[in-house]
Amino acid sequence: QGPGPAPSLSWSRPLPGTPLETSPVIAGKRVLRASTDSTGMADRLLLLGADGQVFALALDSGTPLWATGLDAGPHRWVGHGLGACGDQIYVRTQERIVTLELAGGVIWDKPFVHSDWICACGTPLCIEERLFVPAVLGHGVSCFERSTGRLLWDTRHAPGLERIWGGLAHSPGHRFILATGVANLIGENSSRTAEGRIEPFGGMLCALNAEDGQTVWRRPVGAFNYTIPVVVGETVLLSDTVNGRLLALDVATGREPWRVLAGASLQSTAPDRRDVPSISASPAVGGRVVYVGASDGNLYALDLASGAELSRTHLGGAVAASPALSGNGVWVATCNGRLVALAGTATETVGRPS
Repeated sequence: QGPGPAPSLSWSRPLPGTPLETSPVIAGKRVLRASTDSTGMADRLLLLGADGQVFALALDSGTPLWATGLDAGPHRWVGHGLGACGDQIYVRTQERIVTLELAGGVIWDKPFVHSDWICACGTPLCIEERLFVPAVLGHGVSCFERSTGRLLWDTRHAPGLERIWGGLAHSPGHRFILATGVANLIGENSSRTAEGRIEPFGGMLCALNAEDGQTVWRRPVGAFNYTIPVVVGETVLLSDTVNGRLLALDVATGREPWRVLAGASLQSTAPDRRDVPSISASPAVGGRVVYVGASDGNLYALDLASGAELSRTHLGGAVAASPALSGNGVWVATCNGRLVALAGTATETVGRPS
């Protein structure tokens, strides 16, 4: 459910490695997170490092538990690509897809080379007995058998999914997989950025049939979108990174009922942009409250139905990672190298705090 509309600070811990731009993942009582130079993992917060290492930290204290190296030392870094489902952890790095036990042991390991000059991005998504994996270049969305890693289908020729720099979401009511793709617009319908430069790429949010990968609907969004859509009932929430917006869309049609714009950036967190508002992190939803961090250093609490702001908490550094919720707590990683824990009361109701 999360901490309610007005969370308070529980703990804040500096972590080793480069600034934190990856999202905490909660598995059991552990928080997982990624960094370039990681040596530990909490019980059980999982983290995927920019150099392909995975480590875990204790959820209540941040104490390191274990670490494992997968693709340490490749020519490019890992943007994000860590997920957990039941008693398994799924990792998509620059070179491979790996399934791990909660203790860090490898279950299966498949080659998956799929990137060019862009770092490997996109978190694997586990739905029942299938694992859906986004590719930066060449494969679109790939669907694997969860237990063995056998390929079932991919969307390598689907328009708008030539490059996928964000993650995937699932709408169980419609059996849709939602993906943000990028199309090359050079020589076609190029637009201009907020700085006035020609934009050679166009973003696309696509709804795919989970059974066969066929496109159901598509909607233009900002390019260079590294975030993951979040589905809540009949609503899909998308952080439109380079435009600094959080969009709320109808799952069945792609229609937009509301949007929220972030404030002035403390530092640039959007790719190919400077000094413009950006939301480079997907939101998290607890009850009827939406939590999202932005480059302005704020964690926003918003009403799910209307997008109305319920509260904002300044974290002291830009946010480029999604919040993680558990019980009445929310954990947020900041770009100045801190993991911040906020707490509220489980009985808090949605409304503007005093």
